[in-house]
Amino acid sequence: SANEIPCKTYILTDLGGEDYMWENFGFGLIPAAEKGGKPNSITHPLVYTVTSQCKHPDLAIALIAKVTNYGPNTRHAIASYHLGVLKGQSEYKFYKGSRLLTETLYMLNYTAFLPNNPYWGTYSPITFEALAAVVSGDFTPEEAMDFVVEGLQRELGDKVIIK
Repeated sequence: SANEIPCKTYILTDLGGEDYMWENFGFGLIPAAEKGGKPNSITHPLVYTVTSQCKHPDLAIALIAKVTNYGPNTRHAIASYHLGVLKGQSEYKFYKGSRLLTETLYMLNYTAFLPNNPYWGTYSPITFEALAAVVSGDFTPEEAMDFVVEGLQRELGDKVIIK
């Protein structure tokens, strides 16, 4: 129901809230893939559309404009620990009131969009699994690369080009 607290919020609150978070977690960019390269952060694009079949396009457009302003976007950012999507949000008083959002705002300067590709859902878990295996020491980088190549070729066939 609308009155329930999301699980992740409840757990963080139960553990001591943001004080606990700042004592036990760190926040940083994804390290550069190559020495001397730039670190990065990723996000996903959101597209709102109004179809030609819409009986009230002006109302639909007004609703989209209403829910994509600083208030709703900032409430979502605070509740979900996501950076804001509107540059002007950083000046909004509630955004400024969040230590997490203000201290990680610089990350937007390094943020790129995830690929908008129908096969991303196949690609992403294969590459994530390989990366996690390198981090845990289960794979060398070379083994991870082989894992990714084999997995992508098996799952995507001629829909992927590997150079």
